[in-house]
Amino acid sequence: MDFWINSIKMMSIVLAGFFGTLGLLTKYRDKNDNITRHGRIALGGIIFTAVLSLALQLLQTSKESVKQREDAIRSAAEARKSEASAKETSKRLEDILSTAKDTSDQQTKNLAQAEILTDKMDKSLIAQQDVLSGNKEILTGVVQGAKRDTKNTIGILKTVWNESNRVDASQVAAHINYTFLKQTVKRPPLLFASEEQLLVSLHPVDATAFPSNQWNQWSEKGMLSNGLMLGAGEQKALQFKHRSVDGVQYEQRSYFSDFRGDVREFSDMTKWNGALVEVWLRNNDPELLKALGEAMEWQPDPIEDWIVFERYHSLPQWLQRNSDDYSITPLPILAEITIFVRGRVIATSKAVLVKVTGGDEDVKGLIVAKFKIQQVSVDTFPLFKPSL
Repeated sequence: MDFWINSIKMMSIVLAGFFGTLGLLTKYRDKNDNITRHGRIALGGIIFTAVLSLALQLLQTSKESVKQREDAIRSAAEARKSEASAKETSKRLEDILSTAKDTSDQQTKNLAQAEILTDKMDKSLIAQQDVLSGNKEILTGVVQGAKRDTKNTIGILKTVWNESNRVDASQVAAHINYTFLKQTVKRPPLLFASEEQLLVSLHPVDATAFPSNQWNQWSEKGMLSNGLMLGAGEQKALQFKHRSVDGVQYEQRSYFSDFRGDVREFSDMTKWNGALVEVWLRNNDPELLKALGEAMEWQPDPIEDWIVFERYHSLPQWLQRNSDDYSITPLPILAEITIFVRGRVIATSKAVLVKVTGGDEDVKGLIVAKFKIQQVSVDTFPLFKPSL
């Protein structure tokens, strides 16, 4: 290897001299002061030999560094051997000290050299520990940076999640199935087809907010009237006809949409988890009782109608059956409501329609379906859970 390095080095020196001479002895610029062909050759040769010489010098320096490291390793090994040998020799010298003074002196010199080598090794170990400490600091910085990046990424993802799952009133919908509880003899009237009012009242999750009783079923204000109020702006009513062994049966389904209200408190979809929902439907239709009587050959029955009514409404005894506070006439119609938010079902309930004939002047004369207060399941809408 040394032969080739020295040979190339001599050749680079010769080439440098040759290209330098070529540049001096030839006309390296023409009359327009442009570099001639000989000038470019000389210049390229000089640059080539300079780069070659620099590469050879770097190669030789690298080789010498490797050799020095190998020598240091060999020296360290020899030092350990010398130290072991010195200890063994010192032990022997204790017995033959009087007759081997010359040998003792030589061993003393060996020990001194061994101490010098040991000191060098200690310094080398200290330097290696400093390098390790520096590497640890670098790794610590990298880990901390990665943690900061992860935290920032989670924050961005949470912001995107919240914005993409924000709830507004237009994302609330409901549908009601009406079932006629008596056999119809002809097509019944379309229920709540005009001037209807479907109101949804919401209250944030709060164990103390859930009413201990729900007897206030037909007043103008609901039990949760201090919460968010949403009113449906549009309704689409469809009536279906079914044939069975008992005759012709009719069913109506109404779809409510375009809800309006200030949903700022519930714009975060997770706020709907555990919320209390109260719904009531009302309409002023004075001809409905007559139309139902003709369609089902039905007349109000204070006993039979109340037996059906009390399957779906639990009321205090003082409020039942034409009490002084409320006079109501149960109708043979069962309404089952389902409420959706962002396509998820948040509440379902059943109620029997009633005609309010006395009591609260705000609702007197109205047809009302008052549904029992429901609580949205606490896991209806998932929470933000990053997986990084």
